[in-house]
Amino acid sequence: MILEPAAPDAIEGVYVVSDIVYSQTQQRDLLLDLYLPTTDSAEPLPVVLYLFGGSFEMGNKYQLGLSNIESLPLDGFAVVSIDYRLSDKAIFPAQLEDAKSALQWVSTHAAQYNLNANKIGVWGMSAGGMLAALVGVSSQLSVQEGKLVALQGGSVGQVQAVVDYYGPSDFLLGDAQAPEGVDLDWASADSWPSRYLGGAIGDVPEQVAATNPISYVSADDPPFLIVHGDQDETVPLQQSEILYDALLKAGVVAELYVVKDGQHARGGEFGSPELHRKTVDFLRQHLL
Repeated sequence: MILEPAAPDAIEGVYVVSDIVYSQTQQRDLLLDLYLPTTDSAEPLPVVLYLFGGSFEMGNKYQLGLSNIESLPLDGFAVVSIDYRLSDKAIFPAQLEDAKSALQWVSTHAAQYNLNANKIGVWGMSAGGMLAALVGVSSQLSVQEGKLVALQGGSVGQVQAVVDYYGPSDFLLGDAQAPEGVDLDWASADSWPSRYLGGAIGDVPEQVAATNPISYVSADDPPFLIVHGDQDETVPLQQSEILYDALLKAGVVAELYVVKDGQHARGGEFGSPELHRKTVDFLRQHLL
């Protein structure tokens, strides 16, 4: 039995508006928690949309990782942490649709909560990092009737900064990139990427390409901070390296920060005040 994360402990100086319905889907109503500073701000607050990890098949909006995301209001941000549909309920692109619905919620309710809908960053961990990257590069895409649709003019969910912690990018390359002695078995029909896409990844190449953020990288994408451990045996470091290379090739401002001795979500600097501050400084640079 997998125990779902519980609500984080309260932090002095931060209050939470919990369980707001931001989208109604066929499967269920989707909820978000909004973290705000207790002190009034004269200016609307920039927003960080947080996307939890868990192979797209477990986790919830309370899973805030090791990076003290719930403390971001102390640095002048509002945090929107969302539940999104997991792969046992809906396959891709439902998760992208949910993230874009959350961005729309921010825009619609900005005045009510003193949010700046023109200053939004997105931060994700692991599977959530992949989704965050995809949100960042897909402002010209909408999800309609379960399919990705290119928009003619305008955008949906434009963000100004992306933080991707150890997220995958190209599922087809994962098995070959696995460290020596590690069998990821992503190509299996019963792997978590295959369950996320609705079929063995070798049988659904269009879905694999559609979920890969590299497919959409362009010069007008927002700045990226990518963080990945050099000893990650769950998502190979090369998954972040190829995304980083694609961003640089397109002329996007991007940094790949490799955590020495870092594994998947642990080890090395993960969970340290120094890495948290580095991430906050990146968000402040591009959102404040």
